Amino acid sequence: MKQLILLLAFYSCGTTSSNDSTQDSLVVKVGKQLDIKLEAVMGTGYSWALEDSSFTNYLSIDTSFVMSKPQEKEGAKENQVFRFTGLAKGVVTIHFLYRRPWEKDKEPADKKTFTITIE
Repeated sequence: MKQLILLLAFYSCGTTSSNDSTQDSLVVKVGKQLDIKLEAVMGTGYSWALEDSSFTNYLSIDTSFVMSKPQEKEGAKENQVFRFTGLAKGVVTIHFLYRRPWEKDKEPADKKTFTITIE
């Protein structure tokens, strides 16, 4: 029972750090924050970017930042974090593209989609 409570507490914070699948589902409450962490190798010029802003009636993008791993060598993977706040109840899909910002005509190296339920 304690494990279930801890698991529910973790997911109610809405934090994810998974790059394993191309689509994930998350839940966040109205007024609460949601962090999405995506691994990136920033030194290569690649970074994650939102593909569109169709979610803005339900989620606000508060900030995005990079969390370096101090024990890692130069050029290692870092976590790029996007912080959202739930604004209104609903379900939205947000799309991220992993690409070099100056290579807009090239296909992204990776894509990631999140379906987010705002309660």
